[in-house]
Amino acid sequence: MKKFLAVLLFGLISLFSHSQAPVDCGAFQSTGTVNPYGNGYTDPGCGANVPGTVSGPGVWTGAACGGFITSTVVGPAVNCLVVSYGAVNTNDYGTISTNTGGTLTLTGVNMGVNGNVVGPYNCGGQSYGNVLLTVCSDVPFTSVTLTNTGCTSGWVVNCASQGSCVANNCAVPCAMTNLTANVSPCVAGTYSTSGIVEFSGPPAGGQLIVEDCNGVQQAFNPPFNSPTNYSLTGQTADGAACDVTAYFTDDVACTINVGYTAPVCVCNIDNFTANIGLCDQLTDTYSISGDVSFTSAPTTGTMIVEVDNGSTTYSTTINLPFVSPENWNIAGIP
Repeated sequence: MKKFLAVLLFGLISLFSHSQAPVDCGAFQSTGTVNPYGNGYTDPGCGANVPGTVSGPGVWTGAACGGFITSTVVGPAVNCLVVSYGAVNTNDYGTISTNTGGTLTLTGVNMGVNGNVVGPYNCGGQSYGNVLLTVCSDVPFTSVTLTNTGCTSGWVVNCASQGSCVANNCAVPCAMTNLTANVSPCVAGTYSTSGIVEFSGPPAGGQLIVEDCNGVQQAFNPPFNSPTNYSLTGQTADGAACDVTAYFTDDVACTINVGYTAPVCVCNIDNFTANIGLCDQLTDTYSISGDVSFTSAPTTGTMIVEVDNGSTTYSTTINLPFVSPENWNIAGIP
């Protein structure tokens, strides 16, 4: 009750005697529903576990169970930001969001975390104190907002004394989380593979490469968004074991691989012609010639074309490599 009354008093004073100005924590600046608010609270029970202190009057969400605090990065977008809050009670809750969306990963000290909801205070049986929150996202952001969704007296922003994550400091480590490979049937000797690549904490530069075991690849330029859809075409349908690998050129250790078996194309004779020649009166024989068109010919053996006149067969042999269409000719048929 003492804390609630003190917070309410500070809030009323600030409403009538201060203009809204951001609290400067160096790496980020914060504005809130009410500004300023005292010097915050230290944590009598677990303060050593939370390196968060208030650098002068801070902003807060207000005594009512509503309001917000927005902490804006000073500098380029980041993947993570460390923010400390004070005056957090055992029944204070807030919802965390960033200005760019994305999938958030929240890590709290002295507080509960449930999805995007943080709170309440939880440390050694104490009723209130300081908490430390690390907000990470797979999409770089420039601001984090805590929206008060349940409270005794509201949230107050602190400045984390160990420093906040800016630029590439404390960025989400690059991690590949999923790769799928959907293999198509063989068409005219080739096939295609498509799927998605999912990841977190991608590097800011370089390229995302997706390639198969034979070097057929597709390249993507930043900014990288997860999931990324890929499609590899013109792959050789040899029926052999193959795989798809995804990696970042600026972080080759951030990679993922999935194996599969390439399809086999069934050999098919698409067209066959036979043209009967004139009789050679000197030999009393004639010839037959033509061509044969095909797809997915085998890579071994020979092609045989033969003529059967009812009593005898006459043939010609075509050797590797098979190139469609193949011309053929058989002479000396009686």
